[in-house]
Amino acid sequence: MRRYIVATNLVWSRWASTQAVAAGDAAVNDCTPNCAAGRTHTVAAKLTLSAPQSHAGHVLFTTATPTLTGALPPGWSDGRTVEFHLPVAASTTGQAAVASAWATFFSGATPVAGKAAVLEQGAGAAADIRTFFSLFPANLTTKVDSVVLNGTTATVTYEFFAGTSPLSARPMAGTAVLINGKWLVSQQTWDAWLAQSDIHGSG
Repeated sequence: MRRYIVATNLVWSRWASTQAVAAGDAAVNDCTPNCAAGRTHTVAAKLTLSAPQSHAGHVLFTTATPTLTGALPPGWSDGRTVEFHLPVAASTTGQAAVASAWATFFSGATPVAGKAAVLEQGAGAAADIRTFFSLFPANLTTKVDSVVLNGTTATVTYEFFAGTSPLSARPMAGTAVLINGKWLVSQQTWDAWLAQSDIHGSG
């Protein structure tokens, strides 16, 4: 029998991009003799939010795990930890934002400042950006084949073109990161390109 738990009086000790933790109380129904006629008890508890997913430009936790730390109510048999999965509606907003950042950064038409704005730690990378893109034709573009979101990161598969002529022998893979609600080309991806081009990063 799955009973209900209502978390109250929460005090958050951790709120990060991957997990949030709070201590407080849990109002639980003992469902005796049934849930409609049962009594509600207040039990000390810890609440953990986890499994973040990107949705509509925001990161939402999709799993809530209350752990009862106080004395269990009479007849309670569900154990101290109960896991609830929080549904998130499917959205393509995150994928579109990643693809836009990728297209902006790897376009020959985007000025250096525009590229830096969509690059993780891009504020100090202007010189390297200018040097890197001088190795490519001015009509450089990129085509994003797929974006797979994994919470605050995304795996991007993409190809390079000079105009309509492909420059990539095969699709490549990179990583985007979600920082302050904005998808950016990851520093990891940028460092890999600098190393491949024998450019020493200034960041």
